[in-house]
Amino acid sequence: MKYRTKLLVGAFLISSILMALISHLSLSHQKTALTQEIQLKDQMVGQFLERYLLSTMAVSALGDLDEMIEQLVELTPVAYIHVYDESDNLIVGHGRHNNTHTHFTDYSFVFGHSIYDKVLHLKQDSLGEMEVHYGIESEYQKGLLADSRFQLYLTVILSVALMMFAAYFSLRVYRNELKVIRSALSRIANGDFTHRVSDRECGELVLMAKAVNAMSESLEISQEIYKSEHLRLKELSLAVENSPVSVFMTDSSGRIIYVNPIFLVTTGYQEEEVLGQKPSILSSGENDQEDYAELWKTIKAGQVWRGELINRRKDGSLFCDKTIIAPVKDEGQAVTHYIAVKEDITEYKQVEKRLRATQSVFEAASEAIMVTDLNGSITMVNPAFYEITGYEEHEILGQNPKVFSSGHHDDEFYRQMYQVLLRENRWEGEIWNRRKSGEVYPQWQTISLIRDEEGDPLEYVALFSDITKRKAEEDEIRFRANYDPLTGLANRSLFYEQFDQILKQAKRHNQGVALLYLDLDGFKAVNDQYGHYIGDCVLQAVAQILQSTVRDSDTICRMGGDEFVISLSQVAKVKTMHAVADKIIQAISKPIAVDNHEINIGTSIGISYYPFDGTRPDELISLADAAMYKAKNGGKNRYKFAAS
Repeated sequence: MKYRTKLLVGAFLISSILMALISHLSLSHQKTALTQEIQLKDQMVGQFLERYLLSTMAVSALGDLDEMIEQLVELTPVAYIHVYDESDNLIVGHGRHNNTHTHFTDYSFVFGHSIYDKVLHLKQDSLGEMEVHYGIESEYQKGLLADSRFQLYLTVILSVALMMFAAYFSLRVYRNELKVIRSALSRIANGDFTHRVSDRECGELVLMAKAVNAMSESLEISQEIYKSEHLRLKELSLAVENSPVSVFMTDSSGRIIYVNPIFLVTTGYQEEEVLGQKPSILSSGENDQEDYAELWKTIKAGQVWRGELINRRKDGSLFCDKTIIAPVKDEGQAVTHYIAVKEDITEYKQVEKRLRATQSVFEAASEAIMVTDLNGSITMVNPAFYEITGYEEHEILGQNPKVFSSGHHDDEFYRQMYQVLLRENRWEGEIWNRRKSGEVYPQWQTISLIRDEEGDPLEYVALFSDITKRKAEEDEIRFRANYDPLTGLANRSLFYEQFDQILKQAKRHNQGVALLYLDLDGFKAVNDQYGHYIGDCVLQAVAQILQSTVRDSDTICRMGGDEFVISLSQVAKVKTMHAVADKIIQAISKPIAVDNHEINIGTSIGISYYPFDGTRPDELISLADAAMYKAKNGGKNRYKFAAS
């Protein structure tokens, strides 16, 4: 049953009871008044009958008494009059008695019947004692009472109906307001505390609406506070549970009551193995006892302790952690718990150790080390960098390696270098750079492209050394292997290699090549007369004469002793060979000044020609050598052709 129906039923019952009570009281008062009216009539009729009948019976005959009683029944509110003698015989009787109704004398029943019965005792000398039975008509009072009862009941029913209508109308009037209030309360019950009731929607219930709004606002604020605190606690819980560092909490006596997952991973223990234990379960014996004393002294004083500890895992292995221990206090500032945050820095310590070793190598390396970012800005250099380049660290940091460019390499060189770096993450080779002083020097450089874990480029690291000395040594070795140390001319092995290439090129282009084999005339006498030093000077002078006589494209070789070979490329005419041979003989025949001495020598020349005399280097050299001996045997200081 709905609240509104219950209210209506309650109002109806209360109204009905009240109206029934009022009706009962009203009927009781009316019944009392009518009873009093009948009693009054009874007294009046009784007194009248007593005086009238006694006086009448004293002077009249029995017939007159009958007539007189008939008139009394007709003229008075008496329903009947019956007169009985001493023997209870009816003397006179008029009216509606005839024993057709029940006679009552109790006033409380008068309204249940139409006649009120009364007995009057009379005594007359002539007639003796008599009883007069008479009845007072109550039909009118009964009808009056019935009408009153009907009207009263009708009034009660109408009143109750009106009250019910008024109650229903009132409920109808307040229903929308109550509906709004009920809707708001329903939202509150469902957890929606943001809804507010408008004053216009509530009419007479505005105070209730304000109370509901105040309650909603209070609940909303409480909910926001709760949500905020709950979210904060949830976030803190998630942060601790998913923390990358170990977290554990102890009670005030130092027994562990909570550990997070990473603590278990780091130490190797199960949760049930550490709960209730003291942190000393991790003790390794590697820490100074003074450190522990300082730790407890600090946290017992309500302060935070920070430090590094060496602990032991369940499997016995050691690990180093960075530890922060803080006391947790209640509102009275009493310490209730301790919370510890421990970060495993074992790997960090190892990396730190390696970095220190790397730093030592970096500082002590004889090779220059240079680090740049992806934009090419120099970010780090070592001491050897200054020794090689002349640039100090503060002068070069932030600069681009282009400041070292010597102009020795073109853009294509650097483009290919960059492509190799991207493809292979490493480039190694010789490069010519410029020192701070402006000197250009050769470097042997290794450049590495450093990438991150995802494979993206991170930075460049270049290691280089000054190879000037090495280059000089290599050049010296190369010179000694391929050139005559006295004259600087190509030696026998280099000449054979070069002459072979000249012949191959001549063959491709269908060109002629002349080979001149020279032997100095009179050189042995110079050695014998002036010594080997003067002889060596003469050989050097001859080498210079030959270089100034032939073209730069021609090749000159000292075969050994006082013998020289010259290859003339792109020779198309015989007269060219004649001209060159004559020019050489004339130049060498001139006196050579050495240490205030004028040395006179000559030369004999043998000439072979490709492709007519031969096609192989050894063949042409052998023919030219034989022709040279012919010239020498023919009188010296002249030339001969192999074909002659």
